[in-house]
Amino acid sequence: MRYTGQAKRSGKPLYGIWKGIKSRCYNPNRKAYPYYGARGIRVCAEWLHNYPAFEAWALVNGYASHLEIDRRDNGLGYSPENCRFTTAKVQSRNRRNNLLVTAFGETKTIMEWSEDRRCSIGYPGLRMRFLSTPKPDPEQAIARGSMKSGLICYKGHTLASYKGRKRCPACMREYNQRKHRSKMKLSQQFPPPN
Repeated sequence: MRYTGQAKRSGKPLYGIWKGIKSRCYNPNRKAYPYYGARGIRVCAEWLHNYPAFEAWALVNGYASHLEIDRRDNGLGYSPENCRFTTAKVQSRNRRNNLLVTAFGETKTIMEWSEDRRCSIGYPGLRMRFLSTPKPDPEQAIARGSMKSGLICYKGHTLASYKGRKRCPACMREYNQRKHRSKMKLSQQFPPPN
């Protein structure tokens, strides 16, 4: 059944959510289309042309104006079985590009690990540890002390005092080698005039 009284509903946020999910999935001119419609994400037949069915489902399943629609499985489409209403915080942790880390028998995002009581470092430091090479052991990276303690750098090297400041000799050596290599490349490209 096609719903024809859509103009009457246009002032409601829930109607905007319904229009938004359809637009993301079916409008190739929409900025978000490559992440939804182009990937095969679709709206179920029950909701596609039937706003009252979507509205009824939303009101029974926890819709509130401060919540956003979220798909439990990001590989599946919008349907009553796969959708829920969550806060922006919960939704941001259910993204395809989140780095999931398994440690202590649990799999969580880096942000969730940084909030875990077993983690002794904040989000920025923990993220740097997991993005560095070589990859650290997840349990050590989470439980190991903070750089602020003055004992280790973000790559896990032991810090040393240098002219009254804490420095990481290994990281400084790597930095100086990269700097030297780039100077060598420049001097080979642009030799000094004779």
